[in-house]
Amino acid sequence: MAFLDAGGRIAAAARALDIHRNTVLNRVRRAESRRGRPATVRTAELHAALRIASVLGPVVLSS
Repeated sequence: MAFLDAGGRIAAAARALDIHRNTVLNRVRRAESRRGRPATVRTAELHAALRIASVLGPVVLSS
């Protein structure tokens, strides 16, 4: 969520998470690959889904 909170800016997300920007970049690429589209597409829905998943956890997440 840090990437979305940072407006899609890799460096800002890395600073917020206190990790290297390449780590953020790799994680975003992996998430985009699993999602099947860029993180910049339908960001409001993505952000809402991530918030719901963080609150409800296993109830909405499948293994």
